[in-house]
Amino acid sequence: MTALEYKAKKRLLTLVAISFFYTIFCAHILDFTTIYGIIDKLSLKIGHNMLCNLKGIAQDIVMNKHNNVRKNRTLGQAEMKEFKIIKRSGEEVAFDREKIVNALKKANKEVAERDRLSEGALYAIVDVVTEQCASLGRAPHVEEIQDMVENRLMATLCFALARKYITYRYNRALVRRVNTTDAQILSLIECNNEEVKQENSNKNPTVNSVQRDYMAGEVSKDLTRRILLPDDIVAAHDQGLIHFHDADYFAQHMHNCDLVNLEDMLQNGTVISGTLIEKPHSFSTACNIATQIIAQVASNQYGGQSISLTHLAPFVDISRKKIRKEVAEELASLNVTEEHIAEIAEKRLRDEIRRGIQTIQYQVVTLLTTNGQAPFVTVFMYLNE
Repeated sequence: MTALEYKAKKRLLTLVAISFFYTIFCAHILDFTTIYGIIDKLSLKIGHNMLCNLKGIAQDIVMNKHNNVRKNRTLGQAEMKEFKIIKRSGEEVAFDREKIVNALKKANKEVAERDRLSEGALYAIVDVVTEQCASLGRAPHVEEIQDMVENRLMATLCFALARKYITYRYNRALVRRVNTTDAQILSLIECNNEEVKQENSNKNPTVNSVQRDYMAGEVSKDLTRRILLPDDIVAAHDQGLIHFHDADYFAQHMHNCDLVNLEDMLQNGTVISGTLIEKPHSFSTACNIATQIIAQVASNQYGGQSISLTHLAPFVDISRKKIRKEVAEELASLNVTEEHIAEIAEKRLRDEIRRGIQTIQYQVVTLLTTNGQAPFVTVFMYLNE
């Protein structure tokens, strides 16, 4: 076969391939990702330069068809819907497809000309990613969107462009690691951090003490992600496969969800803020000390705590004896019976019990701990006690 005959054969094969691909694509038999794969397999037969021409033509076919589809779409369809995304700082903002376009264009300029996407194919990828995000029914994270872009580039066999995009993304991640908390903390101060708001609905992010707790939490989360947790756990959390809760406290050696031993502290005394608290001599005092213990525990752990009213019960009898003695001394000159003294003492005792329980209720509801929220407490009594 002469050189002229070989060149003519390659041209004929190219025209046949173009006609075939155009026909099957317009008939919705194959998408342009599959077409690219077929072209790559033919590259050994028709040469690399011809392969690039085929890919460029296929891209133009795809874009022309894509533009025609877009013209027929209505404003009510997925592409035109407005939706939110979550930035790395946790702030929730409107989705801006132009940021994807600009990132792809920058990467596209850095690859060899034969590996570049046509403008039409580039916008087609952006549209596919946009539709994927809109169809999720939730606000995707920016990292999740970048994963979609990478996957789409790989699916279209744009490996050189995908490598550039991944490298650019990696370099940006390195820059962010140098300073990983500023954006999150600033969004906390401005009350724009949706991720933190959704993590704990019991806290009001506009309260100063809550913001200080959240600011410390950002440092803990940063240490937890970069140092304390295995990479596979962090990756699973980012992908939504699991949710690693309370990372904002994980860096510290502290308790979570305690069953408070009120009995030991009330019977044997305790220390609060460096002050020795002795065993109380009445039910009302025991209730007051119990609320202080609850506040201290809540300020030095995360999660809820539980106390048993059984631990307060022994102080009812202590108050009974104390009140009975006081009533007997008051009525000593009146020559009243023991039954009458007991009746008056029981009435005063019931009043003290009512005031003591009310103290616990009011204090727990109105106390503000150092983490900026009221204590999360479960008060219970075992039926057999």
